[in-house]
Amino acid sequence: MPATANGDVRAKAGTVDTLRLGGIGARQLNVMITPALGDTDVLGMNFLSELKS
Repeated sequence: MPATANGDVRAKAGTVDTLRLGGIGARQLNVMITPALGDTDVLGMNFLSELKS
């Protein structure tokens, strides 16, 4: 069970083959899926670290 700032939440783990947002993409991205966030979608550091500054 993953821990968040608000405590433990139920989540499913998986892998996304390819995730693209406009011209930005990542492959073989590990993801966590949880209804605990409601309608909020979160991009983690594993995706954001693919960005070049």
